[in-house]
Amino acid sequence: MVTLYFECKLLSDVVMTQKSATEGHHRTLDFIPGNNFLGIVARNVYNDDSVDNSVKLSLFHNGDVRYGDAHPAIDGFRSVRIPASVFYPKLSKPSVEAYVHYLIPNLNSKEMRSKQLKQCRSGFYIMDDKYAKPVDVFTKYSIKSAYDKDKRRSEDEKMFGYQALTKGLSLYFQVDAADERLADIVKKALIGVKSIGRSKTAEYGLVEINVLDKPYSQAHSTENLISIDGKQYVVVYADSRLIFFDDNGMPTLQPTPKQLGVDRGIEVDMNKSQIRIFQYSPYNSKRCQYDSDRYGIEKGSVFVVRTDCFKIPADSTVGYYKNEGFGKVLFNPSFLCTDENGMCKISFKERSNETDLTYRSHEKLNSSDIDNVLIEYLRNKNKVAFVQNNIFKSVNEFIKLNIELFKGESFASQWGTIRTEASRIQKDTSIKNKVETLKLNLFGCKDREDDSKGYLTHGVEAKKWDEKNRIIILEKFITEQENNYKGLQECETKIMEIVINLASQMAKKCKNYD
Repeated sequence: MVTLYFECKLLSDVVMTQKSATEGHHRTLDFIPGNNFLGIVARNVYNDDSVDNSVKLSLFHNGDVRYGDAHPAIDGFRSVRIPASVFYPKLSKPSVEAYVHYLIPNLNSKEMRSKQLKQCRSGFYIMDDKYAKPVDVFTKYSIKSAYDKDKRRSEDEKMFGYQALTKGLSLYFQVDAADERLADIVKKALIGVKSIGRSKTAEYGLVEINVLDKPYSQAHSTENLISIDGKQYVVVYADSRLIFFDDNGMPTLQPTPKQLGVDRGIEVDMNKSQIRIFQYSPYNSKRCQYDSDRYGIEKGSVFVVRTDCFKIPADSTVGYYKNEGFGKVLFNPSFLCTDENGMCKISFKERSNETDLTYRSHEKLNSSDIDNVLIEYLRNKNKVAFVQNNIFKSVNEFIKLNIELFKGESFASQWGTIRTEASRIQKDTSIKNKVETLKLNLFGCKDREDDSKGYLTHGVEAKKWDEKNRIIILEKFITEQENNYKGLQECETKIMEIVINLASQMAKKCKNYD
């Protein structure tokens, strides 16, 4: 068997609808099924008279060539759907606390019932022996309308919507061929810019497929049996969707151990297994019609099979329609191992926001690099958020360090007056140097003998603010903010916002201080 490894990069948004229905909400798949790549090869080869019919039979029908599903990928790793056997407490996250369902000692215990465990059902992760890193799969929803050619406008009552995978996403998949001759035909047909999914003749579906020089990293099977209550089990993880038929040729959702690739399996323990199902009608673009419905088991499902002995089979695919990417499984993958308490041995990482760049990194970018209005808008929004976060951080630090010095009802009213004065100065467009004006009104002028008194330096307030160096602490805080924002645009505006926010929060803290 010859294995080819490919990268599929989305050059435009791609619509891969979950259902073939023309009415209702259209949701997209978060991966690209292998039958799309089979279709690409079929469009190039079926009408080629130089290719023998026996070769076409091997390429598309008898399973000599298997086109795998394309999963989101990063850093040379192909991700997998999060296993359905991973549960986490309600109102929590898998990154905080995650359990493997079939290895929890007692699901009915008071501790487990109080956690109200929820099943993980969506998302792709890069899995290794220790960590699970989430892979972002972004989607976009667009409202469309049919076009009336006679009236040259949108057709009435023909509005619909598409959810699509956004362009830029990189996915990995593999194709297994029986020999080099078939592999060469597949490689030649797949490489290049192709179209997949729905609305290919409109704005969707453009992808670029390239062959990889070396195999990508991915999860793998192991022969380590799992012991539960003194019995040995094999865990079968569905890396792709699975379709099975019973002895009467009818679809079944309860496969036997032998159908799952465990030849010496005793039984499938459905109480310990976690499966999800799907139903859809495949569309044949050659015949321009839908085939009969398919019923199967969704990827990410987990079967727990009791057995006494197990060896990884040479062929790690099960079920039917293997040529279209169905049937790939993993046996006893390391990411489904746990400790004695049922906790996952792997650590689920938090989803990082890679687009959350710091304000300083934006300063290094040239304005000439901005060729998109949306990018420029997002950069400006991120800059505002960065500065705003610094404002909140400065205010919170001041409150944490000095709240004990300002407890009492009288200080609440004085902080309220400071806020009012700062707000008045900020709104007064005739005042050019707003920070100096605020400092003069609060602390007075200390350079002249006739000393212009400020609000905090005369009267009853002066004595209270002199105690414990309160006035010095506030004046020092404002001076530090001036130094921090010196040289930046709208420096005075930011400092005024800090003072207003500080006065507002301190007034609340002082009033509610116990």
